[in-house]
Amino acid sequence: MNDTDSKKSKGKSKDETNEDKNDSNNSSIKSKKINSHIPQLFINIYKYHNIKTTDLLSSDNITKSITLNSIAFTYYEQSQIFTPIINDFNRYSSENHLNITINLNLFTPANSTIDINDYGTMIDTLLKKRPPKYDLYFYDNAYSQKYGLYLLNLEKKLPEEHIKMYNASYVNQTCSYIGENEYKIVGLPIYADYTILYSNMVLLNKYKKRIPKTWEELYNTAKYIIEKEKELNNTDLIGYNGLLIDSELGTSSIIEFIYSYRDSVDSQYPDLISNNTINALEMLKKISSEISSETIMKSNILYRTESLNNENSIFITFYNSNFNSNYKKAINLGHKEGISGSTGVGYNLGISKYIDKENIRKAAIEAFKYITSKEVQRKLVMKGYIFSIINSLYEEEDLCKKVDCEFFRRIQLVGRTVINRYNYDYYTTNYRKYVFDFVFGNNSISDTLKKIENLTKIYSISIDTKDSAIGLIYLCFVSTLSFLMCISLIFLFKKNYNSYFSFLPNDFWILSIIGSIIILYIELLDFNQITIEKCCMKITLLSLGFTFSLVPVLYKLIINFPIENKISDWTENHKYIFLFIFLILDLSTLLLHFMSSYIVYEKEIDEGKNFKICQINKDVGYVILNFSMVSKMVILITILVLIYIEWNMEETYYDLRFLIISIYSSFLTIILIIIVSNVIIENYVAFFSISALLYILLSVINYSCLYGIRVIWGLLKKDNNETLFIKNVNKNFLEKYIIYI
Repeated sequence: MNDTDSKKSKGKSKDETNEDKNDSNNSSIKSKKINSHIPQLFINIYKYHNIKTTDLLSSDNITKSITLNSIAFTYYEQSQIFTPIINDFNRYSSENHLNITINLNLFTPANSTIDINDYGTMIDTLLKKRPPKYDLYFYDNAYSQKYGLYLLNLEKKLPEEHIKMYNASYVNQTCSYIGENEYKIVGLPIYADYTILYSNMVLLNKYKKRIPKTWEELYNTAKYIIEKEKELNNTDLIGYNGLLIDSELGTSSIIEFIYSYRDSVDSQYPDLISNNTINALEMLKKISSEISSETIMKSNILYRTESLNNENSIFITFYNSNFNSNYKKAINLGHKEGISGSTGVGYNLGISKYIDKENIRKAAIEAFKYITSKEVQRKLVMKGYIFSIINSLYEEEDLCKKVDCEFFRRIQLVGRTVINRYNYDYYTTNYRKYVFDFVFGNNSISDTLKKIENLTKIYSISIDTKDSAIGLIYLCFVSTLSFLMCISLIFLFKKNYNSYFSFLPNDFWILSIIGSIIILYIELLDFNQITIEKCCMKITLLSLGFTFSLVPVLYKLIINFPIENKISDWTENHKYIFLFIFLILDLSTLLLHFMSSYIVYEKEIDEGKNFKICQINKDVGYVILNFSMVSKMVILITILVLIYIEWNMEETYYDLRFLIISIYSSFLTIILIIIVSNVIIENYVAFFSISALLYILLSVINYSCLYGIRVIWGLLKKDNNETLFIKNVNKNFLEKYIIYI
């Protein structure tokens, strides 16, 4: 603890001193590396040290008919606001006879071994529990997308005006969850913190310079003063001390710097691949290399607080608090006057959606409404504890007598989740790395932006050749093959080819070719966005293609059985019903697959291109898939057994030889398809190409061995096909006539 803290701690009440002693007796505070998710060190030192958990009154003698459990994390127990908020609600509940009490489980370095990252992981685990261990969750606002699946949809539970009183843009960025087919608000901000610009007025006044209004003006002012001070042998002066720490603070600084380069105050966050982003990063590099350094820009929080005290920097970006009076505070800058950007970091409050008891759910919603109410936010703002996201508060005359409302109104907040990803930790770490490699290294801006784009972009196959031409090549190739397959049906209706297609009725030949074409186009479902419906359709189309291709063969083998039997007779007389039975089985499997048998899994490729794949649900999905596979295996085994029995029959002698090649080749190809779908392939083009090739191979093998070879055979046969057909008909007639006699 520094001298400032020591002096201010003397002003504590006796009760607080006793509490501190008890805390120190119970557990020794462990030394922790400062994690910058919530930058509270400077807040703790300069701003919040006087918060008393009794300021909002204690919760003694509260009726405990319904008890809610809440959880939060802080590095600094004596400066956090969670306890005062909970105590305030418990007092309110007691006074208004709500019969609701909230218990707070507050994790700190003093009472646990977890840090902010461990807390985030723990929250993720706890939220999935049914029934939930906790009802109310205080969580870092960067994780609404990650936790949102397990949090209550507040839009359906709170009055519309309650949510609308908060800054809509900020709520949309930091409190929303976007699923496959849903959008919901899952939390509301308890507080937000933000950065501002500190200007060294001693030096600015010395050289008759004003506080800059743009980044270009800051650069020019700092460069001028540094050169003048060098003439006076002051070589230690720092032009700009930014906040590019290799932590979450660094990510926030990058986000707000790019945000400050949007076209207008009302413009959205700039697109990644845009001139706005390029200009922002190039200015950041220019500032870092010419009026600062990598060491300065990456220096830790303690170094910045020291810089504010020893006045060795002209400009410093830091979080709002009360430091050296020689530094004047101003809102962050932009590329044009009037445009700025400050990243809001803080905590949201959310409710578990797995609360099954109605009375507890209603109690949690009632508590949530009070904690996030305008009255509570006003109380916290007036005491100087927080910056609120309720804009209308800064229009109230009484409140503005105590705080600088004009300053707060000019802050242009942006949430970290403008770069929102489910795996935010992975994203933000690599995002910083790529930007730092450009700002402090030799990487080009184009390569940098491409690498960052690859972190967020989900690549997919399409006919657009911008990312890859494989989609267009595939579509042209399978279209050509399917056209040739369809054209080859002409031979079915030529009399001089009839003898080559006597194995199956014409309508079943057509079905067989349709089956091959269906299999040929299966990978078309991987074009553009992958969805659960497409995942289900892929396995269903494979099943249908299999049915159309091989069930006609099964039909022929059954009716050709050498021993007369009722099954053969029934099948021959009811061929469409026979086929329809298998189609019903396929359609039933399709319905089962839609019962959550698949999930869409995003493959995040390190330094590569992310893409989505279908992943089988380990519970329901495997059961359904195994059922489908077993049914097809039964058909294949039956075909193989019948082939074995009928192997030497003269009528189908060559047909069975070609058929066995088709069966074994298909079986091998399906095994390869299963293997590929479970092998880790980290290139989306390679993954698609291999899968597509296997499906094409399966289709072509079935077509060639069952139908195509007959066309080729007929075209190459030297004898007149019509004469051969008449001979075969006469031979069959004579054989049957002799047997009859």
